[in-house]
Formats: sequence, structure tokens, C-alpha cells
Amino acid sequence: MEAKERNDIISSYGATLLKFSMSIKSETVLPYSKGVIRRAIIEELLYASDSKNWDVLANGFLQLEDFVTQDEFKVVEPFIEPYEKFLMSHRDLEKKSAIGGQQLALEMKKIGFDIVTNVQKQITERMHKRAAQLNALKEMINEL
Repeated sequence: MEAKERNDIISSYGATLLKFSMSIKSETVLPYSKGVIRRAIIEELLYASDSKNWDVLANGFLQLEDFVTQDEFKVVEPFIEPYEKFLMSHRDLEKKSAIGGQQLALEMKKIGFDIVTNVQKQITERMHKRAAQLNALKEMINEL
């Protein structure tokens, strides 16, 4: 992929990230497929000359996992905004103790937010996998 094409893809993706504040987003709003964006970022990481550039690109690479299939999104969409508001309003309870965190989880399940937390858990697992890939890539580059 040429540098200009990579730049266009990554810039368009960055603009999309800025438009959406929700933690879970439909991949249908992406300007390119996840595979194309992922490839552009990986190729750009190969040329990233400083750690700040690397960190920004790596963060974007990981955030790509927040974009889920349309089928997954349809299931969680009605819950996302209330879920995020609920978390913000109960942030202190979770921080105070493990019991508070357990109470929060039970309360969320009663409301139906366990659907969102399950998708969040899957996203987190995918992010961990991508983070491992980034670490392997960084190690390979450092060995060159």
C-alpha cells in the first residue's frame, strides 16, 4: 500500500473515531473495512519513527476492536447510552470496594446491561490479542 493511501485511510478512520463517543460502535460507520484499516495501521507502524507516533497508531489499532458487527451492535444499541450514563453515575461505588463492584454488577444485570458487559468483555479479549500482536511487531522491528 502506498504512503498516501495509508495516510488517507488512517486519517478517515481518525475522523470517524472523533465523531463517536460511545464505547461500542457499529463497524458499518467505518470509512473502510476493519481489515483495510488494520493493514494500513500495521504498515504505518513499520515506518513510525518515534514512540509518540507509534503510541497513537497502536491506540487506533486497538480501538478498532470497539467497532462490532452490525448483528452485535443491534443487540446492544438500545442499552449503550443508558449503560454509559449508569456507569458514570455509579463510578464511586465500584471504586470504593469489591463489594461495591459486585453490587454494581448485580444491579446492571437486573437492568439488562449484562448484554453490553458481555460484548465489552469480548472486545477486551480481542484488544488483548491485538496488543500481543503489536508487541510482537515492535519486538521484530527492534531486532532489525
